[in-house]
Amino acid sequence: MNTNETDRTCEEDESLEPHPRVEQIMTVLRQRYGDRLSEDEFDEVGEAAKAIVKASEDMRAVELGHGDSPFSVPPYRRD
Repeated sequence: MNTNETDRTCEEDESLEPHPRVEQIMTVLRQRYGDRLSEDEFDEVGEAAKAIVKASEDMRAVELGHGDSPFSVPPYRRD
């Protein structure tokens, strides 16, 4: 098995296993909005929740030094 196949298999295994935080989010959403959303809509919301949880984990994984300051983007002004 080459490296790409191994990576793909690991990614597939992770995607099959539900993330506890996503399950918590979906439980709350089902309790609050279960009577208003279809199963397809819940699936879409679940995919969005997975993406948000993954992005937040990726951001937490970045180590910052003591001297690292927040990055700010100056507003674009047309001259």
